[in-house]
Amino acid sequence: MRAIGYFKVKESRDEEIVHFNTLFEEFCRTNLHQPVATFEIESSEDGTDFAEFLKYLKKTGPELFVVVGSAEDLGSNLEEVTRSLVLLDRLGTEVGCLDEERPNILQNALYVLGSEGVSPDRGRRIKDAMSRRALEGYALGRPPYGYRIGSDRKLIIDRKEEEVVRLIFSLYTESNLGLRLIVRDLNQRGLTTRNGGSWNIVSIRDILRNPTYIGTYTRIGMRRPNAHQAIISADMFRTAQALAKARTPFGRVTRSEPFLLSGIIYCAYCDNKMMGVTRRRSWKRKDGNSASRAYRYYQCQSRNNQGRCGYHTWREEKLEEVVVSTLSARIANEKVNLNLRNLRAYGLETVKNSERLLLEATRRAAHGEITINVLGQYIDELDSVRKEFDASSNKDESSIQSPWSELQFDERRLLIQQIVSKIVVLDDHIEIEN
Repeated sequence: MRAIGYFKVKESRDEEIVHFNTLFEEFCRTNLHQPVATFEIESSEDGTDFAEFLKYLKKTGPELFVVVGSAEDLGSNLEEVTRSLVLLDRLGTEVGCLDEERPNILQNALYVLGSEGVSPDRGRRIKDAMSRRALEGYALGRPPYGYRIGSDRKLIIDRKEEEVVRLIFSLYTESNLGLRLIVRDLNQRGLTTRNGGSWNIVSIRDILRNPTYIGTYTRIGMRRPNAHQAIISADMFRTAQALAKARTPFGRVTRSEPFLLSGIIYCAYCDNKMMGVTRRRSWKRKDGNSASRAYRYYQCQSRNNQGRCGYHTWREEKLEEVVVSTLSARIANEKVNLNLRNLRAYGLETVKNSERLLLEATRRAAHGEITINVLGQYIDELDSVRKEFDASSNKDESSIQSPWSELQFDERRLLIQQIVSKIVVLDDHIEIEN
């Protein structure tokens, strides 16, 4: 594969260039790449250096392999590195780095740069200290379900919880039950979590993914096999991972369009929040062409995550129509008076949530769970909500006074939250609490 070296010069320009070129040539020989060119760039704050590099790649063509010294050559923080990778991926270019311990560029970025608000130097010092303890097999932090920490600070099996772990893996790999059905089965048996609570999809998923149950101790990137007694066999664990991979839609962005009533609607039958759910259905037409449609509705959250409530659900359009109709008099009387300070605070929280989703997606991409292409969709989503936030921040009025039909989605959602504290949903009507 044709390879191009790219790195940013920081100090001692000549020495750095010679050192990088030597490593780059050795990397190409070892990995059977054809060296094409090297770019030694002096870092610029406006990003013109990287923009020029992209122009060169467009002219050179796809199927290139870009080699960097470390993730810092692509950006000064995790988001910048992610954006650079997405742009390179859209040009059909792969990226690797010369760090022998962390050649995966995203894993390198997470280690070298850390996430926002965390000092990489301090993080590395803490990680080094914890790594020494992990190598010795000492349990760090809270033990996973099925184990407890013994007197020698190592994991030992909790016999009562062990039975539940074995049951979970058996239901998943042998009975071929999905996560929701396993949750329902455990809750119907009266089995509880360590804290005495009900089981949910997340807790089951985390158990099925955890290699601790085959005796492998993992912590902060360290893996030590045969560190403690296993609860299940390695074959069963591999079967569970293969099933999970086959059942998980690869490359789907988990965030869909927001729902107007999220956070304030509750199921009347269990008092749990209802959540917005999007389901997509695909089918073949008579002419042989494919068709698909998205269905959106509100559903009781406890039914979805804990299997403890019935199928109480409303179509999104119908429920929102009923709520708006019920509130129409108040909306008309108040002339839709929205405080911009609240709107901007709401917008800022939306931006922060998109940033958190991008960080989590970056971690997933670093472990091969999603592709760089999907990571790019999270970048696009973040850019979209930032643009909306900037637009609302540029408004000069102290409040917004407009008809409901002229309000933006965020403005409508904020208005409902200002005049309603809780909406209780029954199968045939709603009850609104102020």
